[in-house]
Amino acid sequence: MTVAKKTAETTPIEAEVQEETTTTPKTFKFTFNGEEIELEDKWTRDGELPPLIALSSTDELAGRMITPITEQVIGVEQIIDLITRGLSQNEFVKVVAAWAESRGLKN
Repeated sequence: MTVAKKTAETTPIEAEVQEETTTTPKTFKFTFNGEEIELEDKWTRDGELPPLIALSSTDELAGRMITPITEQVIGVEQIIDLITRGLSQNEFVKVVAAWAESRGLKN
């Protein structure tokens, strides 16, 4: 006796849920030492800046805040990757600037 296999069809609601859960992460590009590096954008609030950027009104404050700001926008794993590539703390300002530009948040 053979048993017929039932093929499941995806309902429109299931298809919509599947589409929402399989979104492609946002990325942006940053150039370092002539190499274009693609970074994943970890900031989830569209149209808003991380609040730490508001606290970076002077060069001194920006220097203190660049690491936590960078962590908010690209995450620790990517920070470690960039450090192993030789990026200095001062160059993380350029990462955040590239991120802001990719989001249309830079004047």
